[in-house]
Amino acid sequence: MDFDAALAGEESVRSLDESVLGEKGLQVTVPAKTDEGRVDGAVRVTVPSAPVDAQVQSIWLFRLGVGSIVLVLSVIVSAVVATSILRPLRLLDAMAGRISDGDVKVRANLDEMGPPEMRRLADTLNEAARRIDVLLSAQQAFTADASHQLRTPLTALRLGLENLHDRLHDPDDKAAVDRALRESGRLSRLVSDLLALARSQAPSGAPAAIDVGAVLGERGRFWAESAEDAGVRIVVEMASAERHVRATTGHLEQALDNLIDNALRASPAGGIVTIRESTLSSGALIEVIDHGPGMSAEDRARAFDRFWSTTVGGSGLGLAIARELVEHDGGAITLVDTPGGGLTARLLLTRILTEHVPG
Repeated sequence: MDFDAALAGEESVRSLDESVLGEKGLQVTVPAKTDEGRVDGAVRVTVPSAPVDAQVQSIWLFRLGVGSIVLVLSVIVSAVVATSILRPLRLLDAMAGRISDGDVKVRANLDEMGPPEMRRLADTLNEAARRIDVLLSAQQAFTADASHQLRTPLTALRLGLENLHDRLHDPDDKAAVDRALRESGRLSRLVSDLLALARSQAPSGAPAAIDVGAVLGERGRFWAESAEDAGVRIVVEMASAERHVRATTGHLEQALDNLIDNALRASPAGGIVTIRESTLSSGALIEVIDHGPGMSAEDRARAFDRFWSTTVGGSGLGLAIARELVEHDGGAITLVDTPGGGLTARLLLTRILTEHVPG
């Protein structure tokens, strides 16, 4: 058949599994032409394909080996480059996280930053952290100085007025001194609240695990005597689940003190102030509930403004300080009506660490 095609002037090439050589081979049949182009016969050539296949296979194996080596080297180089770029970013991210948590003294090591661009970025962040540290340190120094400079003369003034009150005999004079004593007491509370507000905005220690139930129980016992003097009873209701939150040490206690103080001032004699802890999927909810006159919606909207107060004797900073402290630790605080009359302060802490249900 191949000869017939060759005699007709056609060439044919076939790969045979079994050739005339007794093995796999390549069979080529071509026409034999004269100088004038006339076909006088046909020629068939059969060659074994094994050497050719072996050579082709060796070429492909060589290419595969070279490609694999190149691929492995590319992966190694890419990993090294990625590590050299990402490691400084991870270090800077850790630094930013510590600054966010209140550690403004942290600094990046420029020798670990790698490329010049990353070193410049790290140096800029270091300078920003240094300036923040300087500013906050100045604020802390002012707070300490103000505490010493303001409280001492106010205490001396109050002692002087009390001594003067004891020496007076005229009722009108005594009444005038009583008014001055009340105002000096109000001024002392205002100074204390201003200092507390400044401290709430100053740099603080790193957050720690806080047992919410333990804090509520401790503050309830702390305020029990003051409540008894005011003719009010404090009731603490704990949640069944033990909750730990991530918060700055002392912030929750001070926020609760301000809320409890407001509730005691608003509660009538014979009333009850309830401190209730509830377990929510979104966090720990603490409620300070009183049954006093309450607040209108307009008053609740302004209650967190500084120096705004409807409580007699209050400085107008208690709720502002409580909000600063709670929001610093990622929480929120709101005021709602108490069913049946009164006001409820709701404090939500969302940075939950652990939850354990006694069993």
